[in-house]
Amino acid sequence: MKYRKLILLSVLVLLAATPLVVLLRKDASIPADADADQKGIALPILMYHHIIKNPAKQNKYAISPEEFEADIKYIKEQGYTSVTIRDLVDFCEKKTPLPEKPIMITFDDGHDSFRVYALPVLEKYETKAVFSVVGEFAEEYSKEGVPADVSYAYSNWEQLAALSRSPYVELANHTFYMHKTSGRNGCAMVAGESVSQYEQVLTEDLNLLEQHFASKLDGYQSLCFTYPFGAKSEQTLPIVQKLGFKATLGCYERLNYLTGDPKELYDLRRYNRPHNVNIADFLAKMK
Repeated sequence: MKYRKLILLSVLVLLAATPLVVLLRKDASIPADADADQKGIALPILMYHHIIKNPAKQNKYAISPEEFEADIKYIKEQGYTSVTIRDLVDFCEKKTPLPEKPIMITFDDGHDSFRVYALPVLEKYETKAVFSVVGEFAEEYSKEGVPADVSYAYSNWEQLAALSRSPYVELANHTFYMHKTSGRNGCAMVAGESVSQYEQVLTEDLNLLEQHFASKLDGYQSLCFTYPFGAKSEQTLPIVQKLGFKATLGCYERLNYLTGDPKELYDLRRYNRPHNVNIADFLAKMK
């Protein structure tokens, strides 16, 4: 009898412990990247500015043509597929799937070196990029007789019209007159400015560039607004959304995770790509 009680007690102890054993095994089987999966699809965004041949001019915001081609070649070899803002909007609004390893290439300020050096590389490797245009710069270099050396020039309206027709280029609004820090830091509010005054100023500026896109680029309309210098105020985003922009690009360096929520397309984060940094090391820091 004593022996039977001992057996029965052993069985009860074993049954009581079974759920705990199963639970522990279940937790141990969770993959290491489960947390990333729960966050959404990882989207690294690279931010370029200028491409220049003169080594003396290469710096944090200007790389060599060779560096850019090496970047795109390596990105393709690693299995990444470039996406544009349109692709992200379609993912959120139409549930169009994104590629397995999406990546975004962006160029700020409208330097003509993009057209001269970057576009042929994009075409060669079938890679897309988002090109953010400053209206004032395009207007200046569209004037008759203005020197247009690729080492410092910005794309003019005629050149931008050609870019807008490329399947590898998407244009974004980078303000018309607000790409400066004198008087106002980019498109941020200034001291003493009321919300209504600020909304009028920002609305007029962004709409002016959209009007130029429409009239000079065969009706082109941009989906994305890119903050000059990443500067903004608390009131900026609501105004930008009211104007119909579906996404914004900032300068905060962090990886993006997308789940399909349209709100995630505002304040997309990017990594500035400087000169003289190995592309493998540069991409590795985004993980």
